[in-house]
Amino acid sequence: MKIDLAKYSGRLDIQTGEALAYVDYLEAAPWNIKSIAEALGRPQQLGPIGIRLFEAAVRLSLEAGYEGRVALHSIPLPRTERFYEQTCKMTPHERDPKKEDLLWFE
Repeated sequence: MKIDLAKYSGRLDIQTGEALAYVDYLEAAPWNIKSIAEALGRPQQLGPIGIRLFEAAVRLSLEAGYEGRVALHSIPLPRTERFYEQTCKMTPHERDPKKEDLLWFE
């Protein structure tokens, strides 16, 4: 995971302009993603690593004084967008034409 604490701010009405932690890159190895591990007939090795990485981003946001605000652009995969919306409880905002039309989540 790569996080930027310097150049992004909130876009949602309730936090427009507020500093936030921007997750520039988050990835889990395939053997740590339950559905892929099961399809390969192998056990998931490290458990739910994606949510643990996201929790670390929230903690970093809190430590930086950003009150837990986190944002990212999501790759356009239904499973990924569901993960951010349902598991991480993020709010989808808009597609960003400056970032390959990726969906912005906060």
